[in-house]
Amino acid sequence: MFDPLRPKPAQAVRTQPVSMGRAVTWATCKAASTRTANWAKAKLEESGFTPSALALYKAPVAFDLAGHAPATGLVMRLLQKDLYRDGDFHASPTDPTPSYGRTYRNAWLAWGAQRVGSYELSQATLNRLERELHKDMWGVPENDSVPADQRTYDLGTNASVLCALLSGGRLATAEKIGGFMAGMVVHQAIESKRVLLAADAKGRLTEPADPVDVSDAGLVVFDIGAPGQVYWPLGFALRGFAQLYRATGHDTWLEPADHIAAWLGRCHEDHLTQITNAKLAWGAAELFAATGKSNWADLALKILGHILSTQNPDGVWLRPEFASIDAQPMPITLDTALERMAYLSEIPRALAMGGRPLP
Repeated sequence: MFDPLRPKPAQAVRTQPVSMGRAVTWATCKAASTRTANWAKAKLEESGFTPSALALYKAPVAFDLAGHAPATGLVMRLLQKDLYRDGDFHASPTDPTPSYGRTYRNAWLAWGAQRVGSYELSQATLNRLERELHKDMWGVPENDSVPADQRTYDLGTNASVLCALLSGGRLATAEKIGGFMAGMVVHQAIESKRVLLAADAKGRLTEPADPVDVSDAGLVVFDIGAPGQVYWPLGFALRGFAQLYRATGHDTWLEPADHIAAWLGRCHEDHLTQITNAKLAWGAAELFAATGKSNWADLALKILGHILSTQNPDGVWLRPEFASIDAQPMPITLDTALERMAYLSEIPRALAMGGRPLP
């Protein structure tokens, strides 16, 4: 199955043009979110729907943010009945979800379960995430089911776990993970042309196994200035640093955020239009809420306008790797739509907290 965490090579990705066809207002965000929520709930209720971690891992957060209580309850029942066991939402032997990104998805689901009060699920999962912490470098692996010496510790996975831990009030462990992430960022020069976004089990930053095939590289490498890069790990990291700054008041958490901002200033212009850029808007909005700096709000608004303008009338988004919605696998369509549904609430909320509410 196609894995949205590991998109196709850059040369195979179609960039969507910037369109501002829908005004960026609270009303348009709410309407877009409602379209997605209604579509997604109908799909979950279809008789042939098969639950999978890939299809549902963002659903608790997204439906709860949208205020869709019936759908939230349905999702939690499906997760507990079909997918969950002992702090892991990948327990079904028939789940076709790719193994890559196991920890990343568990963290999203821990956050969602915590949000909606399913503490019997969230607390065990948070305990599992804390147990995965590397004893020396304080990162968590993207998949704890592989042998310890073969594990990869990437920026995006750790940002997801940081978010989940903060939702459960586990600040001390979140700060350790934040330190791992900050070190990965600031120890690479602002002038770098290639940024490495993962470490091996010995703490060494890793190059892709195949330098030509970005899909093989996964979330390991980011080539500044080149088109078709995977932007979401940087966006999720920005959100994590903003959260830690708000939680602690320590300016040190803004240093890696500013480092990433310098990299983004040299990125290809498609960072405003790539399908992987939604978390950039999320992270930027959170940094605006934390710092009041207008450059973060400007970035969030530009990408938010693109998110709104590329939504299909039925409430979904087409990933550029596919020719049509019908050709796009349903778990991918759900994952892509539910994520954006969440951000349609999160980004306006953060902008308003920073003093720039949408009209």
